[in-house]
Amino acid sequence: LNQGVGADPPGRGALALGALLAGYASGSTGIALHHAICQTIVRTAGTPHAETNAVMLPHSARLMVLRASGALSDFAHALGDSSGDPEAAPANLARLAARCGHTRLRTLGVDGQQLTTVAEAVAAHPLLRNTPDPPDEQELLAVLRGAL
Repeated sequence: LNQGVGADPPGRGALALGALLAGYASGSTGIALHHAICQTIVRTAGTPHAETNAVMLPHSARLMVLRASGALSDFAHALGDSSGDPEAAPANLARLAARCGHTRLRTLGVDGQQLTTVAEAVAAHPLLRNTPDPPDEQELLAVLRGAL
């Protein structure tokens, strides 16, 4: 990640390939909870897309641990956790996300008073249906408050 930043980064090709593969994966499988949350925050609060995704990814993963533990176990392995413990994925993602410089929604300009509106909109977002056992508005609000 650090090698993909700067004027002439040696890791730019790997970073571009990673972005391409991520786009292919989401296009093949569809998107759900995380993108429903992030798209809504970006649209409602005017936050930057990439940074919003980085801030929210650990929180989205935490919400999915019980809903998709197998996928989170694979994610934990991919992030370097040899045990494959699904509970390890959110913490590993938080460490990775911190490298972007933002770890809280408030640093992106989100106001706590916006969270109820965001939670209501996410609960009604059509992509949320792609989530196993979709969270309700109150659970979404709790996640957003945790990310603030």
